Amino acid sequence: MSRSSWFGSFFVRSFRSQRSTRRERGAPLAIEPLEMRAMLTTLTVDIGDPTANDPGDNLYAEIQEAVDAASPGDKIKVHAGTYHPFVVNTDNLTIREAHKNSNPVVDGDLNLGDENGVEVHANGVTIRGLTVRNASGLSFVHAPLIGNGFRVTGDNNTFTGNTASDNDSNGFELFDSDGNTLKDNTSSGNLFGGFALRDGSEGNTLKGNSANDNERNGFAFNEISEGNTIQGNTASGNGGSGFSLGVSIGNTLKGNMASENGFVGFSLSHSRNNTLTGNTANENGRDGIQLFFSDGNTLKGNTAVGNLSGGLRLVASSDNTLKGNTASANGRDGFPLNAIFNITIHLEIFGSDDNTLIGNSANDNGRNGYILGYSNGNTLKGNMASDNGRDGFFLTSSDSNTLTGNTSSENGSDGFLLESSDGNTLIGNTASGNGLDGFLVSRSDGNTLHRNTARSNDGNGFAVHPVESPFGIFTSDNNTLTGNTARGNGGSGFSLTEGNGNTFKRNKAIDNDEWGFLVDAVMANMFEDNACHGNGLGGSNQAGIC
Repeated sequence: MSRSSWFGSFFVRSFRSQRSTRRERGAPLAIEPLEMRAMLTTLTVDIGDPTANDPGDNLYAEIQEAVDAASPGDKIKVHAGTYHPFVVNTDNLTIREAHKNSNPVVDGDLNLGDENGVEVHANGVTIRGLTVRNASGLSFVHAPLIGNGFRVTGDNNTFTGNTASDNDSNGFELFDSDGNTLKDNTSSGNLFGGFALRDGSEGNTLKGNSANDNERNGFAFNEISEGNTIQGNTASGNGGSGFSLGVSIGNTLKGNMASENGFVGFSLSHSRNNTLTGNTANENGRDGIQLFFSDGNTLKGNTAVGNLSGGLRLVASSDNTLKGNTASANGRDGFPLNAIFNITIHLEIFGSDDNTLIGNSANDNGRNGYILGYSNGNTLKGNMASDNGRDGFFLTSSDSNTLTGNTSSENGSDGFLLESSDGNTLIGNTASGNGLDGFLVSRSDGNTLHRNTARSNDGNGFAVHPVESPFGIFTSDNNTLTGNTARGNGGSGFSLTEGNGNTFKRNKAIDNDEWGFLVDAVMANMFEDNACHGNGLGGSNQAGIC
């Protein structure tokens, strides 16, 4: 069963059926001759003015009355007061607070029945400085929604400085709606989410908005929402994720903050080709950033600090690029690359494969700096792992990965651990000051370690060891160690136990506390041109090693 057939077929069918009924985009605009244009009008709404609705004065007691009387291009100024929900079907209107901080309120409690606070079905509308609250009606993910503060189905609208609070669904919802700008709005205490883009909403810009204390996600992009820009927004204290992308493509998230949300700071599910740059995820209930069955995304310069589980986690996600990110003080792992197991008819393993991690830092995490589980063909280059509770770099049941120029220091256990992992290549890495071994190859075959350095680790510099279990001893065989240096380690420079077909060539063991080479299986392995100097117990426990 393929990943796409298993998870994606429903979404593709649903999306195609919806898109087939979408309205035409880009139809040519009709241009009126100048002499046929009516004079643009400014209408006023003031529920507290007793003269409102007097004939001919353009003064109204309700926003809906002014909207119904307006023509395209007109402006509507709304004074302080509490108003009924309203619907906009006229293009190019401007609806705004009459004065700065006058704070007119649209209150759903004034209407009986379920509806949205403000509905915009028109194009080119600007709404500024309104507060919308108490819109009623329970929402469902795949049904037309009511109970939103603002619900938008038109295109190229602008919402600035508005507030949506205590609504039954989302604070702001864009449904099949393109090219809108949402700037400096606040959405809080809503029963569903703060900001939601649905049903293929494309090319929208969300900048400087805040989503706080909503029951589910702060910002949600679902159902193939594509090419949106999300910049400088804040999501905090929401019950779900701060930012959630589901089945969404080619979106850009830059400089956003997700903190103290109940689930994940930034969550991508079945989403591809998105770019996350310079975002911060702090103290969220699960991971800082999580990719789930999401491929081809780029994560650059993001920070994940103090999250309960992982920093930046990939689950069954491939071909992603992570560059210059930082994961520190997270409860478990800094950068976990995990698999998903499908046990239906037979076992299928969906790993996180062929990802590239360059120049990332994992510091002070509760468990491992980097962990690859059932994940193959990944490239890790120039990354740093320090002061993590367990291992700096841990590969378990992961094959054919390449680790080059990485540094692992002062971690609680091993600097680099390969466990049941075959055919990996480690070149030019450094392990120093770790609590156990610098490099440990355990029950792993056919790996290549070349020109790596292990110094001042509490255990051995390089160890190739078996694993004992109730089912027998599983050795590490056919590994190649060439040109490596082990200096000043607390154990031996190189330790080999019960392996077969391993090659040690041109390695150096210098000033280690125990042996230069501690070997119990000389005949089954090859040793050539190795050098030992100044080791505490001598060059080797076996003759002819160095």
